[in-house]
Amino acid sequence: MGNMHSLLYLSEQDTRAAGVTDMAACISSMEEAMQLLASGDYVMGGPNRNSHGIKLFFYPQSEHANMPLEGPDRRYMALIGYLGGEFQVSGVKWYGSNIKNKELGLPRSIPILVLNDPDTGAPICIMAATLVNAMRTGAMAGVGAKYIARKDAAVLTQVGVGAMGYDCCEAILTACPGIRELRTVSRSGKTAVDAANSFSSRFDIRAEAYLDLEEAVRGSDIICFANSGQAKPSLKVEWLSPGATVLVLSDFLMDPADMRAMTIAVDNWEMYEAYERDSDLLPCEDRNCIGKLIRTFVDEVRSGGIQLEKLVHLKQVIANGGSHAVSEKPVMVFIDGMCIEDLAWGYKVYQNAKTLGLGMELPFI
Repeated sequence: MGNMHSLLYLSEQDTRAAGVTDMAACISSMEEAMQLLASGDYVMGGPNRNSHGIKLFFYPQSEHANMPLEGPDRRYMALIGYLGGEFQVSGVKWYGSNIKNKELGLPRSIPILVLNDPDTGAPICIMAATLVNAMRTGAMAGVGAKYIARKDAAVLTQVGVGAMGYDCCEAILTACPGIRELRTVSRSGKTAVDAANSFSSRFDIRAEAYLDLEEAVRGSDIICFANSGQAKPSLKVEWLSPGATVLVLSDFLMDPADMRAMTIAVDNWEMYEAYERDSDLLPCEDRNCIGKLIRTFVDEVRSGGIQLEKLVHLKQVIANGGSHAVSEKPVMVFIDGMCIEDLAWGYKVYQNAKTLGLGMELPFI
């Protein structure tokens, strides 16, 4: 059968031992990935090489008893890509998500990551990727805050402090050491209080839980949305301080006129173009699958309400060493996640695991 080939399997315990929860290192990897994005040394799926991924669209009802049904945060997706530079790896993140998983003691989203040799296509690693996914998501919030928010930012409001929100908050506090006050907002008062107490102790900052979003947002320099579930909070531009930065990692409601009054930054505009193309092919009832806020943003660009040439591109800001024009307008930063981020951090974890002798080698050919 020719040369033998094996691949490395990494459990979640293995990834922990390989340093997957090192937030500072993950932020650094995300910066590297964004620089490669800016240079064009990457490929993602779809005909424009920038598709976020492909999703299974379930029906609201089915005549088949065992078919999964549509529901909040219910999705199966595959995100594919190649990342160059020092990584030189291709791969796929495949995951299922169901908000009811929490009732079973499981994470809402349960992903695996497969890394492949980009030349032969042979798999080199399969890893449990719940932590890889969580860390790169949070780290990108830190990257967005580090490069877009005002350098004198001192007050952070974290909206949503579940697993994703907690990681986002950790990343922002890691990337922006000048923050002195944290405001946590959650539908669960206890969750908000617990998160505030945890971060107050870990980062030696003042932290307080809020139930009212407007109260938490007013006077804040950075507002990070990482909420989950069917109920969406609403944000008004009048609540925002001049130059405040709003990090969008989850869906919320905002009037289009308010969005037009802000500076808009994006992680990868070409991905949003792919969203626009793909969503136009969907039935009307499915067109908000990408999130109503992103849909509003794309529609505003399409109609000219938001001028394409005035978008701030996070990847270029990072490639330029953090240089971008700062105005008194509040800034909204869309960070919607890309497979190249999973590949970047997953590959670093894989390399660490190999160095440490972690995981299980599995025969493949």
